[in-house]
Amino acid sequence: MTAAELAALKALVAAEESRHAAQQLSDNRTADTDGVLQPLEDPMYSWIAPNPYRHYNRFKVWFRDIEGDRKSLTFGTETEADSWIADSQRLLVKDGRPIENVVNAYLASLTDRKPSTLVTLRYRLTSVIKGRNRVPIEAFPWNVAWSEHVAKQSRASQTGILAALRGLLGYSGLRGAPLGGIKVNGVRKEGKDQLHIDEARKFVATALMAADPLALAAATMIVTGCRPSEVLSLRARDVDDGGALLHVYGTKTKKAKRPIPVDPAYQPILLGAATGKVSDELLFDFIPERQRASKDQGKAKRDALLRRVRGLCQAAGVKRVVSHSLRGLNATLRLTGGATDEAITRALGHVDISTTRRSYFAPGIAEQTDARRAHGRLLPSKAA
Repeated sequence: MTAAELAALKALVAAEESRHAAQQLSDNRTADTDGVLQPLEDPMYSWIAPNPYRHYNRFKVWFRDIEGDRKSLTFGTETEADSWIADSQRLLVKDGRPIENVVNAYLASLTDRKPSTLVTLRYRLTSVIKGRNRVPIEAFPWNVAWSEHVAKQSRASQTGILAALRGLLGYSGLRGAPLGGIKVNGVRKEGKDQLHIDEARKFVATALMAADPLALAAATMIVTGCRPSEVLSLRARDVDDGGALLHVYGTKTKKAKRPIPVDPAYQPILLGAATGKVSDELLFDFIPERQRASKDQGKAKRDALLRRVRGLCQAAGVKRVVSHSLRGLNATLRLTGGATDEAITRALGHVDISTTRRSYFAPGIAEQTDARRAHGRLLPSKAA
């Protein structure tokens, strides 16, 4: 083989080795129009060896990824290895707080939150960071993690997760700037499915016939519009004025603490539930069949109410709904009965009237009610 042929062969080998080294980086990098490697997503390293390690006739660079796992890349020449080390220094996170540690500290700081709220917040935060627990929060790939784990969830779930992330970043001192590229997508679901009026009559009759504490709690939600947590927290003393008034001490909003007038037909039911109980005894007391490992027994009771509501739906032969939809049904019944939006908002313990309109009225019921009122002004009355 001539010297020229040997030189050409060496050039081909060098070119192939360079191509092989570039291929090893292709998972994280791609070429732009100028042929310069650009990051698709900046990889992050917790440690990079300062010098390449000779391995036979090749050169290996050892590094640790952001999770602390030891890995290596192999290059055809020492120059290529040195070049990669120099180029990757910008991706080396020298100082940073593992996001898992920040999440734990953030949740521990929320001493005024309910245990169930902390469980929900942790679930929402970990749904984004899973698989990247040791990544520093200062260099976390928010957009990529959102796309992988959150973007396909429901709009309501995305909204809740994004709110949790903003709280975490505010606590960490980073504020919301890193989340600037994240958008909530999907169609907003307006409220829960509700029973029709005839179905509601069957449901209430079935609940009153059963007469167990959970069945009576479910019926009371329809009649008063209480939240599940509120109806399960009622005490005997909260049934006032012969059952004509029910005092609710909710905590979800600043308007949650409120008195609710009770329909005369339902007053004997509440009085009967309170009879024989001491002042501070729960109005609808029971022991959940399924106990929770955590100390959040309030959640265990709400879960039990949900199961009972579904069982009552089945027994009544009506569409299966969730317990919270009974509260929405109350709002719908109030609206069709002539109550104003403002009065319904106060009865439900809401702060913003738009929440009531958007999520608690049955779809189209407001327009139907307005139409009936308008037609009533045109048609002759029964007395006429």
